[in-house]
Order: sequence, then C-alpha cells, then structure tokens
Amino acid sequence: MNKYETFAEINLSKIGQNISNLKKLAGSENRLMAIVKADGYGHGAVETAKAALKNGADFIGVARNKEALKIRENNISCPVLTLGCPWEDSIKDSAENNIDISVYDYKTAKMISAKAKEINKNINVHIKVDTGMGRVGIYGTEKEIFSEIIKIMELSNINPVGIFTHFATADEKDSEYALLQMSKFQSVLDILKKNNIDFQYKHCANSAALMNIKQSRNFMVRPGIAIYGLYPSLDINRNIVKLQPAMSLKARIVQVKNVKKGSSVSYGRTWFAKKDSRLAIIAIGYADGFQRLLSSKTYVLINGEKAPLRGTICMDMCVADITDIKNVTPGEYATIIGKDRDNEISADYHAKQIGTINYEIVSSITSRVKRLYVYD
Repeated sequence: MNKYETFAEINLSKIGQNISNLKKLAGSENRLMAIVKADGYGHGAVETAKAALKNGADFIGVARNKEALKIRENNISCPVLTLGCPWEDSIKDSAENNIDISVYDYKTAKMISAKAKEINKNINVHIKVDTGMGRVGIYGTEKEIFSEIIKIMELSNINPVGIFTHFATADEKDSEYALLQMSKFQSVLDILKKNNIDFQYKHCANSAALMNIKQSRNFMVRPGIAIYGLYPSLDINRNIVKLQPAMSLKARIVQVKNVKKGSSVSYGRTWFAKKDSRLAIIAIGYADGFQRLLSSKTYVLINGEKAPLRGTICMDMCVADITDIKNVTPGEYATIIGKDRDNEISADYHAKQIGTINYEIVSSITSRVKRLYVYD
C-alpha cells in the first residue's frame, strides 16, 4: 500500500501498446504526432511523450508554448508543434528551442516573421486551414486559402514546413460533414501541388478521423485521446483498433460509519438514508477533479463491488454507500476509475452520467492527485 490519499496509476506499457496499434492502423509508412496537451490529458505529458516516442511516434503536439517548453526541458529532442495561438512574447522561446508554431492567417505569420527577424532566427511553421471547424485557421474558398498561403510563404525568417486542418464531426456516426472537410483540405493541397508547392508535413486526422475517415490516413496522423486508451465517442466502432485505458484512479477510505434511517449526508442535505446504512467517506473531491456534478449520479468500486455515491461531492471528500459490501475498513482504497477484481468503472461511464465526454473527466484530474507510473 502506498502513502498517497489519492493517486492516478498510469500504465506506460498500455500507452505504448496503444501507440503501436494506432501506428499500425495509420500505416507504418505514415508519421504519427502524439498529442500530449493538457498534461497528457491528465496522464502526464512528459512521461506520455517518452512512451509514445519509444513505441513509434515521430512528433509531439501540444496546445501552448509553455507545454512545448516543458517537453524540451525534459530532454525530448524530436519535432514538437504548438497547435495553439502563437503570442508575440512566445516567439523567441519557440525559436531558441526549435519548436514549430501554428499559423492561422497572414497577419499572425507577419508578426512571427518580424519577431524572428529581430532575433535573427528562422522558425518552422504549420499553416492551419479552416475547412469547416469554425475556429482558427485560414477561412474562405480554396482559391482564397491558396492566395493567403502564397502570401505567407513569401515572408522572411519562417519555414512553412506543414499544413493542417481539424475535423468538427469525425466522432459521429454520420460522416458526411467530415468527408466534406476532407475533400476541401484535399482540394487545397491539389491547388498547391499544381503550383509546385508541397509541405513536408500534412496532417488532419485526430483520433476520431484516424478511426472513421480512411482518407485522413494518407497523411501524418495526430491522435490524442486514443493514446490514453479512450475512444473519442460512444459512436466509434471499437473493433477498428484495440485500445487499453492507461489510467486507474484511486482514493483512500477515511472513515466507515453507520447512520440511522432518515440521516442526511453532506452539503445541502440532498440525500437521506431510506434505511439504516453504512457509509464510507473517501478522500477525493472536486478539488482533485472528481466533479461535483457527479454527486449521487455515479458509483465507485470498493472490494470489487459497486458503492453508489450519496449526497454532494465536497472539495476534498465524497461519501459512498457500502451497506451491502462486507469487510470495508478505513485505509483501503476505493477505485474511482479502473478495474477492481471482476468489476470496472470507466471515465466513459462517469462522463455519460453528466452529459460530457471522457476527455473532460481525465483532463480535469488536478495536480493534487499523485501520478504513479508503472509498466506491465
């Protein structure tokens, strides 16, 4: 038994196997960019990046410059792309640490060019094309997008090494819109090719597109959530690629107590015992990332059995009903996510109870929760 009240056990062997399976799906000849933004979706960016690179990843992707710098500070030398907005005060750090930058329009590219010229550096950039996501990227007809790309390529001190887009609905059963986006991206590439313009890196496939949109596998792929063994949505055909969840989340039982029928539990007195009951108070709350919205809507596993949550989840603790579970003692661990004997509770299950996605469940786990890294 370890000394931590709450901990997330991250199985790096499973992350490695997920990478290998995703690489096989993409095609061994294709590059794979492992997305480790948001501290590796709560799993740990540095450890995930190292495991991914060891098992076939070629590139690392993050959202923000600070995340990219953390990768470099940990002696990871592979290509790294910051997918988020390049602010003027981050250009020097990116240039000096050989970090690729995303460019959303000519104005941004011009700023990067001017800043790079000031420090006498050249910076690799990937040009983002908005094919229908409706967020950042060059927007317009294929010809308008082509014209803006040409302007960007004429700027000094930047090397346009990549071009990419992002899908809005690749995780849905209906692929019509995603295929329209795929077609527009391909049309832009075709116009560029007719004008003898090519890019070293072309990429569009997030986890969902890698599984659902075969055409997206013609380029470098950049899976995120799938690396961690989670599928992008409940609509994804899970037979396409085998994934193993890498995270187990556990919290120690602080106290076991008997309460009488009619007793209330936690803030707001939202739950009352309908009979004499036995409760376990568990050392995890919303400050650890166990969301308050889950109050009385989910369960945890104790001794391999389901223990429903009772009452409101607090900042540091929650309460589970163990009336029907034998031999529960303080100091033992409850399983919040993961397997316990013959049962399993998943991030998907928690997400479904509150109308959200597994991404939010795992990436919300805070730094207060100790990460422990293991191998099979």
